[in-house]
Amino acid sequence: MPNAADANSYSAEDVRGKIVFTSSHPHHAKRLLADRGAVGILSDYIHASGAKLRDATAWINSFSDDPGGWALLAGDSQGWAFLVTPNTGDRIRRRLEAGENLRGRAVVRSRLYEGTLPAVTGVIPGAGKEEVILVGHQFECGAIDNASGVAVMMEAVRALQQLISAGDLPAPQRTIRVLFISECYSHLYFWAKTRLHRRTVAGACFDSPVGAPELAVRPPEFHTNPHSNMSYVDALILDLARRAMAAEPAYAWREAPFAPGTDSFIADTSLDIPCPWVGGHSQTWHTSADVLDLLPVSVM
Repeated sequence: MPNAADANSYSAEDVRGKIVFTSSHPHHAKRLLADRGAVGILSDYIHASGAKLRDATAWINSFSDDPGGWALLAGDSQGWAFLVTPNTGDRIRRRLEAGENLRGRAVVRSRLYEGTLPAVTGVIPGAGKEEVILVGHQFECGAIDNASGVAVMMEAVRALQQLISAGDLPAPQRTIRVLFISECYSHLYFWAKTRLHRRTVAGACFDSPVGAPELAVRPPEFHTNPHSNMSYVDALILDLARRAMAAEPAYAWREAPFAPGTDSFIADTSLDIPCPWVGGHSQTWHTSADVLDLLPVSVM
């Protein structure tokens, strides 16, 4: 079924009691198929920018009934989906087109339970009460997204603390905090629980800041704050980018407008923490091809 997310392309009789093979994003097709009695989903979906990665398996981290939502909720339908590589999907498709009647067996052992989304934070103490924050998400399976972001922040604070300890750099006036969280989810809770936004004056988000240039969808970008919360921090981070990247003139980068979908959301006026996002987008995003070999040795 080419597009299981299109309600007009099939009937309930087509899918009832069956495992549906499709190239659609499983999340977008899930509720439609569940309502029409499908047993589950087998998909060779891969996002458009990763179309050349024929032996990579997509990683799907959204499965709510709402195609525009994210996590599975307790009241959502309890369907399942398995992903295969596009090349595996091609082999299945050829057999189906040849008229072969394929049968599948799936074993899913899963449950809904109350759990924890950890947050890890640490500081380089400052002289005053105000803080700046470096934030990025962990708990994803990719090296670029987002082990590279965590590595960049760890190396930055390690270098700063080493210089401070050696007496080559004075202690900062503001505390520098690093925060590693589950993207957006535990981040929202962190600010609600700690109320630290009241003394946090600025931040920077590192989401996929490093990767293989040959697999980049576009150059690394420095996303500025939303127009609703424009800040001097935008000019500052762009100036720092120009200075730092001047040493690597062949390594392209560019300024970009605010974009939602990552932890720079703290720039919203409800929290009021100006927070540019430093990051790029790789063909390997959310696939099994996002591996450590794609990172420069200096970041590993």
